Amino acid sequence: MNEIQNSTMVLISELKMTLEGTNPDSLDKAVSTTMDAAQVHWLVTDPEEQFRGVVGALLSHYDEGSMEYRRVEQELKAIHKFSAFLNARSAGLNVSLADTLTFDDSDGEKLEAIGLLPKWRERMKVKDERDN
Repeated sequence: MNEIQNSTMVLISELKMTLEGTNPDSLDKAVSTTMDAAQVHWLVTDPEEQFRGVVGALLSHYDEGSMEYRRVEQELKAIHKFSAFLNARSAGLNVSLADTLTFDDSDGEKLEAIGLLPKWRERMKVKDERDN
């Protein structure tokens, strides 16, 4: 399913409004703000959909050429590449992990990784521990 669900669009819109209202002064604060808001969203309760909403809100908040946008985009590409690597390996193809995972943006510049997925997983772990 490549189409974005209506609920995800609502989440992205509301997370973007949260970012605009809080005006975080760094990408790390923006990530934290969107993750906090996504975890308690009134409509979207699925963690995977919440994560997609976080990424969508960050990408729509920053200007396309900005360093923040490029870092989020680079991280998203790395997640997609890793998923493709896993799919290829499970299909029996011989692909190299080192060749698959690079943190270069479109200009070939190495950008600092954000760690979106590990941060999200850690938050979900803490949430699960708190809820149980």
